[in-house]
Amino acid sequence: MCIACGAIAQPAEISGDLPRHVLAPHASYYEDPGLALTIDDVSAPEFAANFRSNSAQELHFGLTRSAYWIRFDIDWRDNALALPWILEIGPPKHVEGIARGGSDIFVFGANRELLHSERLGRYTTAEELKTLSGGYALRLNPQTDRQIYLRIESARDLRLPITLWQDGAFREHETNVTVVFGIKYGILLAMICYNFFLFLSIRERSYLYYVLAIAVQLVFLFLDSKHARFVNDSEWINPWFINIMERDIYILMGITTLLFHRSLLQVASYNAGLDRKIRWLTGLFALSLPLSLLEDEKIVQSAYLALIIAAILLIFYTNFDAIRRGIATARVHLAASSILLLGASVQMSYQVWRLVPGNWFTTQAYELSMLAHVLLLSFGLAFRYNSLRSEKDEAQQMAIENLRKSDRIKDELLANISHELRTPVYGINGLAEMTLKITGATDPQSVRTIKQNLELISSSGARLIGLIDNLLDFSAVRHNAMPLELKAVDLRSLTSLVIAINAPMAAEKRLLIINNVPAELPPVLADEDRLHQILLNLVSNATKFTHQGEITVAANVTQPNTVRISVTDTGPGISPEDQRIIFNAFEKGGCASDRRSGVGLGLAIARSLVKLHGGDLTVSSNPGNGAQFTFCLPVADTAPRNLNSTANRALIRRADFGEKSQSSIAETTTRDIHDAAANILVVDDENTNRLLMAQQLERYNVEHVSSGAEAIAAVERRKPDLILLDLMMPSMNGYETCQAIRENYNQAELPIIIVTARNHLEDLTHGFKTGANDFLSKPFYAEELLARVSNQLKLAELQRLNLDNVRLKDQIAGYIAAAQQLRAATHQYQKLLEGMTTGFIAFSYPGVIVYMNQLAADCLGIPQESVIGKSLTEIIPAVETNSVVLQLLTAWDSGDRINPERQRFDVEVHLPAQDSEVRVVRLSGRLSLLNEDESTGILFIEDREKADGLSTSHETTFDMLQVLDIVQRNVRSLSSRLKLITPVKLQQYPELVEKLEAVTEIVEFLDAKLPDSSDQDEYRQQLVSLMTVTLHVWESTTHKSKIELAEESNIWVVSIDEGRLRTRTFDRYLRIELLPKIPRWREVIRTTYFVLSNPDIDPELRRNLELELNKTKALLQAAAIT
Repeated sequence: MCIACGAIAQPAEISGDLPRHVLAPHASYYEDPGLALTIDDVSAPEFAANFRSNSAQELHFGLTRSAYWIRFDIDWRDNALALPWILEIGPPKHVEGIARGGSDIFVFGANRELLHSERLGRYTTAEELKTLSGGYALRLNPQTDRQIYLRIESARDLRLPITLWQDGAFREHETNVTVVFGIKYGILLAMICYNFFLFLSIRERSYLYYVLAIAVQLVFLFLDSKHARFVNDSEWINPWFINIMERDIYILMGITTLLFHRSLLQVASYNAGLDRKIRWLTGLFALSLPLSLLEDEKIVQSAYLALIIAAILLIFYTNFDAIRRGIATARVHLAASSILLLGASVQMSYQVWRLVPGNWFTTQAYELSMLAHVLLLSFGLAFRYNSLRSEKDEAQQMAIENLRKSDRIKDELLANISHELRTPVYGINGLAEMTLKITGATDPQSVRTIKQNLELISSSGARLIGLIDNLLDFSAVRHNAMPLELKAVDLRSLTSLVIAINAPMAAEKRLLIINNVPAELPPVLADEDRLHQILLNLVSNATKFTHQGEITVAANVTQPNTVRISVTDTGPGISPEDQRIIFNAFEKGGCASDRRSGVGLGLAIARSLVKLHGGDLTVSSNPGNGAQFTFCLPVADTAPRNLNSTANRALIRRADFGEKSQSSIAETTTRDIHDAAANILVVDDENTNRLLMAQQLERYNVEHVSSGAEAIAAVERRKPDLILLDLMMPSMNGYETCQAIRENYNQAELPIIIVTARNHLEDLTHGFKTGANDFLSKPFYAEELLARVSNQLKLAELQRLNLDNVRLKDQIAGYIAAAQQLRAATHQYQKLLEGMTTGFIAFSYPGVIVYMNQLAADCLGIPQESVIGKSLTEIIPAVETNSVVLQLLTAWDSGDRINPERQRFDVEVHLPAQDSEVRVVRLSGRLSLLNEDESTGILFIEDREKADGLSTSHETTFDMLQVLDIVQRNVRSLSSRLKLITPVKLQQYPELVEKLEAVTEIVEFLDAKLPDSSDQDEYRQQLVSLMTVTLHVWESTTHKSKIELAEESNIWVVSIDEGRLRTRTFDRYLRIELLPKIPRWREVIRTTYFVLSNPDIDPELRRNLELELNKTKALLQAAAIT
């Protein structure tokens, strides 16, 4: 702001120590409102008193139509005389406008002589420099230039910073300003390119308007910073056009901003009145463009300012309205508009009204807010883009779902039509085939079967014709090609006919169909055949879906010329969701498991036929409370004709046969069948199919049911050998029935063959997943059915045999393990008994001698093998002397417990001698029964004379055997019990831990007291362990067998036994009980070294094998084996 002090300002002292000097505080100014003064007038000495001094950092005169003369004196110090100096006037540049404007400079010397003058911005002299900073730059000569006069006239606000720079400082300042402008241009250009590509990709109009708005902002920056004049210094573009653009750019900014604002917030979609106001204001902006041709800037600026204020108010109101309506982008747009308005207000407050001081922020406020405005709007567009993308994804997803639904409906339609066509065709073909087989028979049963088959063929053909008629009727209704023959119809008689047709199905389900049509009801005007079709569809649907209760057909006159007809049932009802789709073609309400046969055309055709009669078919229902279908027909003027026609009687007879055939099936399938025949359960809701399969499977015992629930109940009563299961059944379909059966029986225990007309891949896959063994598609021939049934029965038998073999294999494995334990125990007993000094005879149950040692043979005076295989009672007869031993053996034989106390008794042994004589040997004996089942016993014998002397050793031997037997029993029992111990059991019985610790003490005691035996046993066990690990490393590394290891190492012998290669010697070193008494440990070591020579062994496996080898060597050394 300029301050008039009424005195001439002091000269500016310029020192070379400072790179920059602000000259505005040293300037004086004079306002020339008439624009008539010249340089001669204002430079006259007597005019100096008219100048006013300025104390602010820049000259600021606001909006004015006057010209201003500015003067300042320069006092060059000595250290500044030799330096180059540049005088910067502005920014902004005050350029020539349409009617006025421009900046002139006059340089005077020390003697007040005019050195030179020029119009700035024309670059007519070498002293003026081109600059991008937005101001003028002029070289000054410190040697001559002492006083400067400026004449400034502006078409806009007039403010003028004046700065004197050293040349280097000015160049650095110019570089910084250029970088800042480059950043601004770069941001705007990047946003233009990015959003333009987005517009090309998604074709959203908001992006195009945004690109236009940014482009206009870029042009505004280019014009406002006078870069357009910088580029056009040679005036290849008429300066008048640039002047016009500098005015019109504000109008274009308003137009593009409103267009973008309207498109981004989609104002037209929710507020037509507000949208109309925006369009009107945009038109006013466009109409104000010619105002730029006026010379008076005040008029142009006032009009622009009024339009901009109106636009700002409208934009803010629109944003608040959009926020209230929940439009997410409105918040971002409001913030961006607020920032732009704040920046423009700050800059206008400084430039126009001089309400705020001048600084870097106030001079750049609008450009900074413009950049922030652009970036925020980009975020707003990002919201818009995400919204459009979400909408597009939702639309695509909906389209995909519609396609999937259409595809699913198409597949279901084809499957249902295929099922509805295949089922009667299968019945016709199969029944005809079975009829041909018995055509020549004359017995009553065959004649009755032929008649039944022909009736069922006729019924199946009628069903097939009905399906085809429905399809043709639907096509005719769709193309409005179904003419009606309207006439008077007796509604009660027609209802009776429909009820008679549905009576067999209703009787099977124990339903009551009631005709509540009054006899006095007037006739209705309708097409008799089409009305019959309507009622038949409605009553048939009610019969299918109603499980108990009744179905009522009623009619009454609601208006003088209108009859209201209703069909009401007590079925499960229809959900609101299904009520919206059940009248659509090929749509069937309810879950998939509860859908009946049909293709979903009945209700669609019925409603279309009702509409052809001028009415509408409606439904009212609540789930669980039944349903009511209602339509209206006009009353006829004439009397109806009689309905008792031959065709109607045929319809009733054909429908009635379905019920009779049910009992025929039962009679056919209850014939005498051989006891060895397999039991087969047939599950199908079609009577014809059940009858046909019962005839085709006459060699088997066939039971049949009509639903999944009945099938499950039949299986619970008695498990059949095989089930033939239909797929499409009411209430519980074949998949669900199969899953329920599989909860109790697997595929080997109870084979299931799914029989259906649906043969799509997904149907087969789903069937196998639910547990079916096989799949049979209708129609099929009897030979195929019999072959598949036979194969499944054979496979089931093989599976049962395989399970028996597995169980037998497990039993054999148990027997082998028991035998191995017995061999080990026998080996241990043999080692112990061979070292005894007492004679003994070993026998097994029931007293057969299996072994006798040499001492016993010497006592008896017979060879050892002479008594092997004989019974003890053969050599120990029933004499008085043997009473004790025989009592003990008798008690043992009967399973009684033997007294464990020691018993010494006399034994009298009778042995054969020469000439059939008997040699009697009297001895002293003692009996020991071993093993937990007491199936092995030992009889110790000795001379009576030596008995007293050897009693101590005998007692010790006897006790040792008894204790050893008990210990072995306990060890085996402990081994089996340890498998049952769990943490829960240990917490429940804490004393068990102490007992187990006592076992550890016993083992430690044995290890300490029996070192030699432990070393030997450990070394033998280690040989087996080393051989096992060696074989494992060989197989893991080479993927070869032990046969190949024996052959390649040349250490072990490979032989052929029963046509197979065997390594019996090698195998003995893999099990401790088979290890030789004197093992060949050198072969074991050589085998390990041979395997270790393979370089491909895994490092971890190599380390484990080397550890086992070193352990084996250590044990060999400890046992003194070399």
